[in-house]
Amino acid sequence: MNNDSIAEKMQKIDNRLQLEQRLRDSMPDIKIPEEKIEDVLFCFWGQPSYEILGWLPFLKFIKEKYNVKLTTCSSLQTASLYNFSAKHIAFKADFIPEFRSGLRLKQIAYYEDYKRLQGLLKIDMSKMVFPSSTFIGRHIFIGDCEWNIKNVLSVFPTNYYSPLDYSDININLPFKTDKPIVLLCNKNYRHVTFNSLDKSFFDSSELIRLKDFLTKHGFFCVYYQFDDIVAERGRDREQLHAENIFGNDDSSYFINPGLKNIDFKTLMGYMHASEFVISASGHVSYLSMLCRKDLYLMLACGHYTDYKSMSSIYQTKFEPFFSVDFMMPYLDSVVDERYKKTT
Repeated sequence: MNNDSIAEKMQKIDNRLQLEQRLRDSMPDIKIPEEKIEDVLFCFWGQPSYEILGWLPFLKFIKEKYNVKLTTCSSLQTASLYNFSAKHIAFKADFIPEFRSGLRLKQIAYYEDYKRLQGLLKIDMSKMVFPSSTFIGRHIFIGDCEWNIKNVLSVFPTNYYSPLDYSDININLPFKTDKPIVLLCNKNYRHVTFNSLDKSFFDSSELIRLKDFLTKHGFFCVYYQFDDIVAERGRDREQLHAENIFGNDDSSYFINPGLKNIDFKTLMGYMHASEFVISASGHVSYLSMLCRKDLYLMLACGHYTDYKSMSSIYQTKFEPFFSVDFMMPYLDSVVDERYKKTT
């Protein structure tokens, strides 16, 4: 990349920031009085991680505090998470194609994205309440409660936070086993950050090691691969394949060998049936905590305050690892005693 192209890219970013600043300056805070809560549509479009960590618990708190019937809107993928909503509107995940393809990496959609959604729903924009990357600094007041879980990478404020509950989810498993189950979740693509030693996925050799370990300890391994926008945009886009590792024997099952995402309700059903969860970092790993399952996480180097906060709120065990070489000895020292299984 030459200097001119870098300069042009920086200018586009600067122009975008200036436009967003003008929009922020022109948009007042959202203030919905208690008596109007049932008249608005609460929307979210963006990364499921942010939705799980920062938006859903706030809405559930509002519902419980004011004893109101909420109308909500989200992608089809996360629709089942709104079990506290009186009415929920779901739209397909590819509604904003450039977001789904990873060309616009962001935690929450921009204002113009919600404008497109507003056109689809044919609802007055003033009747929509939503967090937006364009107005991330804008205050949202519902009754006398302010949405304050904006930075999900810090310790969560919990004064307007209600823990989510999906304990009623139960599915018929598509396999039979008398062994205790462990769910192993991985990304569809290799994701290597700027530091080539910094990764948050399991490669084929590591998957084999983990499967053999779980089999040795008497567990049945259920395997799931999930889409991850960050991984799909990474400089190393090699797709991960595990068809020859899981699902071809009596000690494992591959949930989605076609690598299509399943809905969150079904995935949480597998989690409820599991003793604990081993996962690469991503939105799927948060779901295990919502199901009150212990989580052993392959995490790229960095902060994990969000997971620590979730662990405290949902009273689950959370252990991060930067390498399978560290994860497996730790698991070897705890699984038989903690989960009362023998070799």
